[in-house]
Amino acid sequence: MRFITLLFGMGLFCLSSFPASVTAEEVTLEEISAEEVAPEEVTFEEISAEESAVVSSEPLLDRMARFFNTPDDVPHAGLLGKSYFQSLAKEQEGDDPYLSTFDNLWHGYDTFVNLPIDSPHTSYHLAADFFVGYANASINNSEPDYVEDTFGGTYIYHYVRDLNARTQAFTAGVTVYSDRGGRFRPFVQVGAKFTHSQMVSTGGGLYFSRNGYVFDNAINNLEHTYNNHELRALLNAGFEYDINSVLAYRMSLMTETKGRFGDSLLTQDLILWPVNRFFLRFGAAIDLDAEQSITSVGGGFAF
Repeated sequence: MRFITLLFGMGLFCLSSFPASVTAEEVTLEEISAEEVAPEEVTFEEISAEESAVVSSEPLLDRMARFFNTPDDVPHAGLLGKSYFQSLAKEQEGDDPYLSTFDNLWHGYDTFVNLPIDSPHTSYHLAADFFVGYANASINNSEPDYVEDTFGGTYIYHYVRDLNARTQAFTAGVTVYSDRGGRFRPFVQVGAKFTHSQMVSTGGGLYFSRNGYVFDNAINNLEHTYNNHELRALLNAGFEYDINSVLAYRMSLMTETKGRFGDSLLTQDLILWPVNRFFLRFGAAIDLDAEQSITSVGGGFAF
């Protein structure tokens, strides 16, 4: 009987102690979970802080290099190193003092072919393209006759003036550029440019009258002609920069090698690839003396 009572008491003791052991296990799991989660959160924050410290302590030149460079296997959005043909429509406002007496706007077009002649990724990180181009611009204008009233009752009668002017240019040369694979690509162009310009202006006669009498010294059939051939060296420098994978910015200085340096043109272009192999190009140029300007729009295709 005492043995049974002892067993019964031990059973009650075990039953009474079982919930306590479960509670202890639950507390232990919560503590373990807290111990496991807390170190991960702290470690992540510490890693973020360490990364921020590394970025902030990165040298300025290294950050600039990381900004200007992209992996070599990413195709750029510019035109350097690509075989392509382009055609642009242009409008130019000239600075000739005689032509400025007309509606001095030249309209024309140019065509351009570019062919790579050196394999990229050489030991010198330089590559070269061969290019040829043709440009044509003309102005055809007519000024109507008119009467100029001066003081003292004198009238000056101006006859109709006609103007026909045209210029053609042929260019050929080599472009040398950096092929490091970055989004920033400087280049230099050297070559030759042959220009043929001609102009014929007729009419524009005038005579004077006063009180109904025509003076004898009337001037008739004023004529201006101009015909010139010119060969000059071509020297340009600039860069391309990828804004994103389909849009590039290009700027170049087209140096005037025969006349005044102030006549050199500063050109800026946007190159957009709406679809693969076909691009659009929008440009604007102004000379360093700000006396003439050019706008252009067109496109081309890579092959």
